[in-house]
Amino acid sequence: MGSARGTGQARLEQLALRLHRAAIHLLRRVRREDRGLGLNPARASALSVLVFGGPRTMGELAAEEQVTPATMSRIVAGLARAGLVRRSVDPSDGRVVRVQATAAGARVLEAGRQRRIEALTRLLAGLDAEALEALDRAADALEDMLAAPGHRAPAAEGGGTTPGSKPRRVGAARERRLGDGRLEGALAIGSAEAGGGEGTGRAELGSRRTGRRSHRG
Repeated sequence: MGSARGTGQARLEQLALRLHRAAIHLLRRVRREDRGLGLNPARASALSVLVFGGPRTMGELAAEEQVTPATMSRIVAGLARAGLVRRSVDPSDGRVVRVQATAAGARVLEAGRQRRIEALTRLLAGLDAEALEALDRAADALEDMLAAPGHRAPAAEGGGTTPGSKPRRVGAARERRLGDGRLEGALAIGSAEAGGGEGTGRAELGSRRTGRRSHRG
């Protein structure tokens, strides 16, 4: 029994490793399209949260992006100068500054998303029907896994509440928007590992593809 459990765990870990490496390489491919945004990674990431996740207070945005309030203030100032976000004082608390994307900011991020989708579409066009069907099923499984309550990414500590306030309940539709914002942010800034540290990943991916083709053949 223990051996079976160990084998099952090893299989899960191997699958996790393969998904991690594939995700890194896919991220590396699509982030090339973000050069056209005209924004540095920090601004692109913060803007993506606002466009795809909705308005935030400065504190919430800093917590979600895991930077200090002072750093987020500089990021937002740059976005505001470019006309991509708008700042306003919270009517219920003059000490709180709320930030929302402008129409221009939304257009910039939507254009970036479209470029990434087009890049992915070009990659998918090179696959056969069997591979596309497999990816379709895998995408369904990943979406279901990530949508499960136990797998939802928790809000960053301190984000989403103010001192003395109660945590907000997040509906399913809003959770999807928050997920979009986090994902777009990740795509906008890439991953530290996407720039290196996975030197053997490309060769391993290629060898696995060759092996699968040989097996099918």
